[in-house]
Amino acid sequence: MKPTPEQRAVIEHDAGHALVSAVAGSGKTATLVERIAYRMARGEPAMDTVVLQFNRDAKEGFIRRLAQRLGDQPAPGVFTFHGLANRMVDHLQRI
Repeated sequence: MKPTPEQRAVIEHDAGHALVSAVAGSGKTATLVERIAYRMARGEPAMDTVVLQFNRDAKEGFIRRLAQRLGDQPAPGVFTFHGLANRMVDHLQRI
């Protein structure tokens, strides 16, 4: 991926949360995959990142693209909002 200057700014953003607003097909997913790879290359553990997607298809597509980019490296958790909520409820019921 050859990022645009705007995408590069998101990938290398290190000052808290980043709000990204972009139209469909503009490269948001590719940018997010590169951001995760960038953070991991800087030593951040995969378990410190959680990725939320709106539906199962988006989640599965994101997992495929992330696996292609990271290879054998551990990947962060990728969930739907519903899946993450279920995981949290399950955890709370066990404690």
